[in-house]
Amino acid sequence: MLREHAKVTLVAGRLNDNKQWLSHGAVINCDEAADLSLSVIYLPTSDPLWQSYWRLYCHIKVELQTPYDKLFESNYASLHLGG
Repeated sequence: MLREHAKVTLVAGRLNDNKQWLSHGAVINCDEAADLSLSVIYLPTSDPLWQSYWRLYCHIKVELQTPYDKLFESNYASLHLGG
C-alpha cells in the first residue's frame, strides 16, 4: 500500500496526531483514508463483503473486552488469548 519510506513516515505521523484521532483504535472512514494517500475501495453497507468485514469487526470487539485480551493474526491463522 505504501512502498515509499517518506510516504510511510508521513502517513504514520498523521495517524499519530492525537488532536485529530483521540484514541489508538479510532476508526477512519474511506474519505479520511484516501486523504492519507491510502489505496481505498469503497463498499456500500449492502455489499456482502462489507457485511463480512463488519461481522468480523463486531466479533473481535465482543471478544476483546478486557485489557488482558490479546489477538494475534497472521496470513493463515488467528489466536485469541484471554485474560
